[in-house]
Amino acid sequence: MQPLWIQLIIAIIVAVVTAWITVFLALNRFRKEKTWEVKFNGYRELFDLLIKIRMGSELFPEKYDNNYIIESFINCMNFGVHLVTEELAVNLLKNGKLLRDGDLSIEERLKVMEDTYEYIIEKAKEDLKLK
Repeated sequence: MQPLWIQLIIAIIVAVVTAWITVFLALNRFRKEKTWEVKFNGYRELFDLLIKIRMGSELFPEKYDNNYIIESFINCMNFGVHLVTEELAVNLLKNGKLLRDGDLSIEERLKVMEDTYEYIIEKAKEDLKLK
C-alpha cells in the first residue's frame, strides 16, 4: 500500500488532467458553435437587406427604379463584405465594382445582381453546411 500523500498526489493529477481535457473539449465545441452563429447572423443580415431591396422593387416600382435598386444592392454588397467569408467577400466586391463602374445596361446589371444573389445562396448553404 502506498502512503497517503502519494495517493493524494495521484488523485490530484488525475483530477487536473480530467478537468483540463473537459474544459478543452467544451471550449472547442463552444468556439465551433459560436463561429457558426456569427456566420449565420452575417448571412441572415445580408439576406434581409437583399430581400428588402427585392420586395421594395416589386411592391413600389415607382420609388425603386433600377438605378436605386442597383445602388442599394451595391451598398448591400459593401455591407455584406464584412459579414461573410473572404472568398464571398471578394466576389461581392468584384460584382459591386462591376455594377458601379461597369459599362452595363440596366438588364445586364440586374442579371449580375441575380447571379450574385444565387451565388450568395449557394455559398451560405455550403458555409453553414445546410442542405
